[in-house]
Amino acid sequence: MRLDAALGEAVNLIRPLAAQTACRVSDAPDAPGRWVRADRQRLAQVLLNLLSNGVKYNRPGGSVRLSWEEGDGRLRIGVHDTGRGIDPERMEELFVPFARLGAEQTGVEGTGLGLALSHRLAEAMGGSLTAEPEITLLSAMQGRMGLDLAWEHAPDLILLDLHLPDMSGGEVLRRLRADRRTRDTPGVVISADRHPGASRAPPCRRRARVHDQAPGPGPLYGDRRPRPRRTGSPAVIPRTVEEAAILVVDDERANLDLLEEFLRFDGFENVTLTTDPRQVPGLFEAKRPDILLLDLHMPYVDGFSVMRQLRATIPTSDYFPILVLTADVTSETKLRALSEGASDFLTKPLDAVEVVLRIRNLLATRFLHLGERAARARAEAAEARAAFLAQASRVLSSSFEYRAMLSTVARLAVPRLADYVVVEMMDSDGQNERIAYAHADSEQEQLLAGGDGLWGGTVPRSHPLVQGCTGGQFLLVADVAAELGPDAGDDEAQREILRRLSPRSVASVPLVASGEVMGGVTLVTAGSGRTLDADDLGLAEELARRIMVAVEHAQLYHDALQATRARDEILGVVAHDLRNPLSTIRMAAQLMADDVAPAHRKPMDMMLRTTDRMNQLIQDLLEVTRMESGKLALELSTESPGAVLREASAMLAPLAAARSITFEAQIADDLPRLPLDSSRVLQVISNLVGNAIKFTPARGQVTLGAQLAGSEVRISVADTGPGIPADQIPRVFGRFWQAGKTDRRGIGLGLSIARGIVEAHGGRIWVESVEGEGATFFFTLPVRDA
Repeated sequence: MRLDAALGEAVNLIRPLAAQTACRVSDAPDAPGRWVRADRQRLAQVLLNLLSNGVKYNRPGGSVRLSWEEGDGRLRIGVHDTGRGIDPERMEELFVPFARLGAEQTGVEGTGLGLALSHRLAEAMGGSLTAEPEITLLSAMQGRMGLDLAWEHAPDLILLDLHLPDMSGGEVLRRLRADRRTRDTPGVVISADRHPGASRAPPCRRRARVHDQAPGPGPLYGDRRPRPRRTGSPAVIPRTVEEAAILVVDDERANLDLLEEFLRFDGFENVTLTTDPRQVPGLFEAKRPDILLLDLHMPYVDGFSVMRQLRATIPTSDYFPILVLTADVTSETKLRALSEGASDFLTKPLDAVEVVLRIRNLLATRFLHLGERAARARAEAAEARAAFLAQASRVLSSSFEYRAMLSTVARLAVPRLADYVVVEMMDSDGQNERIAYAHADSEQEQLLAGGDGLWGGTVPRSHPLVQGCTGGQFLLVADVAAELGPDAGDDEAQREILRRLSPRSVASVPLVASGEVMGGVTLVTAGSGRTLDADDLGLAEELARRIMVAVEHAQLYHDALQATRARDEILGVVAHDLRNPLSTIRMAAQLMADDVAPAHRKPMDMMLRTTDRMNQLIQDLLEVTRMESGKLALELSTESPGAVLREASAMLAPLAAARSITFEAQIADDLPRLPLDSSRVLQVISNLVGNAIKFTPARGQVTLGAQLAGSEVRISVADTGPGIPADQIPRVFGRFWQAGKTDRRGIGLGLSIARGIVEAHGGRIWVESVEGEGATFFFTLPVRDA
């Protein structure tokens, strides 16, 4: 296929997505006369996947381009973007399914399967897929030129001098922060100006922000409107830096007032102040601050002791910044503070802009740490959910007894997903029946068995929560106690059950089949204290879907078994009832044949042969019925299988000769005597040889063989007929199987009966065939029981 056509088609298809995100996609590079050997559809799939990732994970106003180069007989196609890039330490995770690198910062939705699939598609086409970071250096000696370059290329980092010929560094910063393309880009000020006020970068005093560390999750330039603090776990990452919780400790009230003014003027509203360092542990537990501003020399407890106390309680994996603000300018104090756990150190008197910038940079680092930790936790949770679903699928596919399967799955989910699990399904009367449940506490599990309400009978059916769940709605309740209220039960006994189970949060999804609500799956947390979220609801939904697939398969299986039993019963009754009138017809035909003249016996002989044929068909039906019910009887005696085979050979050779087919018997002389039912074995051989003769054309060959193979005698029947198609081989021993849809030379029970007889002897039967070259049937008789 032409390379330029493939590249151009991919670029045209991705342009609408790029237009939505203001991302520029360069035209496809020219590739005149270049051809590649690849699957057109798969190559397009790989290119679209890579281009869409380049667009989705790019900066606003960023760009994506394609390139190609030739070497060593191969073409190297490149997809380049100006996004944030990939952490080198996590590069090895790039092609791992569900990894979704970068999604935790950008919020881009997806399954995390695109790159893994593209990697495999590239390898399937004989190529490879790799990723490499790109570092591009751009430079400008004037502010306006720097702005143009920054807006055009959306760099990852800006190094800025304050004194530029045509524009001050402060003005450059203000314009960079005011433009959506560069407002989040980290910047580092590099200046020879040592004056303390240089960091204010006039004329944009207090408004321009400078990063000397990694950027935070929010814009550096924005309004000053108060933003409410989000409540909840300390692992919740604020949307912007200004939402961070700040704890300030200084024994001088004037210093606290000054710092509060600095912070509130810069947009920070969640600021807690104290002059008593003894209150720090309590305030730390109650306020869950994101940063601590700490004086060193204070009464009662000095700053060094405060840091030691906090560091002893904060996990080593948690980054909590402490900014020391002190009037002690000695180098020994600074070194000691940093060694005791301080993240940064400033001396008084304080510069307002510098204090705020240091705080912002420390908070930015904390938020990056929290984001990485949250992403790691989400990845681990996603991996655990995937592992659970895989294990649940294995359990659900292991048997057709769905009640037992669901009980096992419920126990798998506890306590991995929830503290207790309840699975309900509607019975034949349309009432919900609790068919599976499990609780992390074996004593409380008994509470789930009774009652006629949700979650093991703890909530009456009249409650709105139950109505929402049983009506086929998805239900996620983060705080059950607040939702239910103090009097959720109908009586004191039910309220006591509710108190003992103590549900904290609930995720419930319906079980749906063919659009009908058949029940529900409910996950509940209690003693663990964990709160279920949307991911848990999604997991419950996927589990419910797999449960219904397993239940439907089990129901189909049981329906098929019931239909088979009904058919076998009918066959048995019909066969039995047909034998008596058929015997009467044959007897009358025999009497008539004995009385007519030889010239008129032909119709009578035809009638006798027909009744014999019908009797054999009825006998086959009865044989199959006996085998299915386990009533196939064998009359075993110790005999030589060679004698039985030679008897069969003598009986069947004339049949082959009548069809102009060569028949050979290759029977070993050293076959041991073993217990067998000779008439039944003769029936098997007659069936296999009869089939071989029936399907082998004239001048073909049929061979009957037998030899000792270890602890069994192996018997084979080979022919030179048309053979059996590979897709039909697994079905040849099934009942009513025939070689062709138009074949009317039997009803397809012979091989099924042969299998039943061989297995009743403790042997095995199978077939090997190459279509167009014939087939060979094998069966064995064990010697060990002789």
